[in-house]
Amino acid sequence: LSGALDVFEDPLLDWRLSLNSYPAPPSDQLALIAIDNIPPNRPWPWSRLDYSLALRSLIDYAPQSVVFEMNLNDRDTEYTSFDDTFSHIVQRANTVVFAATVLTPPRTALLPAPSPAKLGSLPFHGNMRQVPRFGSAIWPLNTFAGDSPVGVNNLESETGLRLRRLPLVFLLDGKMIPSLVLQAAAQFLGADLASSEVQVGRAILLRRKNGKLL
Repeated sequence: LSGALDVFEDPLLDWRLSLNSYPAPPSDQLALIAIDNIPPNRPWPWSRLDYSLALRSLIDYAPQSVVFEMNLNDRDTEYTSFDDTFSHIVQRANTVVFAATVLTPPRTALLPAPSPAKLGSLPFHGNMRQVPRFGSAIWPLNTFAGDSPVGVNNLESETGLRLRRLPLVFLLDGKMIPSLVLQAAAQFLGADLASSEVQVGRAILLRRKNGKLL
């Protein structure tokens, strides 16, 4: 019966989500740095130096986690040395989470890129028909993201590009890998993904390495 009751459930879900859209006091735990304007004289994509300066300015606040939503998978637009500069700032911050993008068809025309060293996978059980499956991925550049956690930033929009649901896990080459949201939460809470568990369609249990449930 999956999908049969969507016409009744979706308006209710829209109403529930709208409750979070009302003005709220600023949070002392979460900050969103949004790029609202792309100046004509500085077209996208921006140089890695811009990210280096932004991340360096955040270090003074001693953040528990810094998450980049965009996939930084290519070389710097100006100088490759800026990638090395960014790498040094990332190592200094030691709390950075990067985004990857998964693809439905395998990238047969290209050699498969190796998975990042810190790409966590989760034990899982349940009905796998509910989990989106993918054949390949575009990873962030190993120069600065090789020692950082990685999560998938894919979104699944519905009719009219309306976004109601956010996948938390993805199946890639038989492994259950985390979304960017889940990886960020695990980083913030100090969870170990290999010690955690996905109960498909029911719950995701995050645990520390010693098995303590978070």
